[in-house]
Amino acid sequence: MSWVRRREYSREVEVTVLGGLPLTAWYNIAGPEPDVGLPFPWIDDWCLVDGRGRQATWAEGRMTEKDVEELFTELLSTDQWRLRL
Repeated sequence: MSWVRRREYSREVEVTVLGGLPLTAWYNIAGPEPDVGLPFPWIDDWCLVDGRGRQATWAEGRMTEKDVEELFTELLSTDQWRLRL
């Protein structure tokens, strides 16, 4: 478990964002909830962390919606959950 600002994260993986910036993504994955329109596992909460363990909010703020979508796809594909299409 990892903690940032009193939030608990169960998973972490090294990622590169914004054209090659190495950071760590801390995140939680929630299971599918088909009754509310979420048929697949999804990222429930996440943050980017620098090498000193501090949240990199400045990097998160510079990411476009497409960057975040690509990051989520990477996080889900590296995790034990597998999307079934």
